[in-house]
Amino acid sequence: MTPDPQIDEVYQDAEAEYTLVSSDNIAFKVHRHHLFLSSVFKDMVDALDPSCTTISPTDEYMEEADTIRYFLDICHHKATALIWDTYGVFRAVISFVKNYEIHLIEPFLRLQLQKHIEGDGRARYCFILAAELADIECAARSIEKAGEMVFENNDGTNAPKKWFINEQIHDRAKLGPSG
Repeated sequence: MTPDPQIDEVYQDAEAEYTLVSSDNIAFKVHRHHLFLSSVFKDMVDALDPSCTTISPTDEYMEEADTIRYFLDICHHKATALIWDTYGVFRAVISFVKNYEIHLIEPFLRLQLQKHIEGDGRARYCFILAAELADIECAARSIEKAGEMVFENNDGTNAPKKWFINEQIHDRAKLGPSG
């Protein structure tokens, strides 16, 4: 028998109809309309005994409390920042959204990733996130950004032979060492 779940301090709304228990045993009070964004959750709710209001996903990766909290923050229009420390959670949210077919959340995730790439996103990881979102534009921008970073941080001495064409060598020479 599993111990009673710990109630999440933020998501304990008494008016919420259902309790969603994460794989790490944290309980979130969830409104029906948030669950019904997903056809999979809707089917799970329909299959519940009428007296039962608890849903317990079991995937340890994508159904941890951090993932569900991030998803609910999006649903409740709370600020969710994509920063280096949340890359793993963001990736789990992508898996969560795809697995539960929550298609209305995907455009928000794409927009959040696009803004992050234009800001201080780390190209390699952003590329992987873009690929998991199947967002070709974000993936392409990540590749472009990675190329820009290599070009900016490389003074040409470490480049492979014949890497730069003559015009690029000339442009780099004009920039000088502080370029």
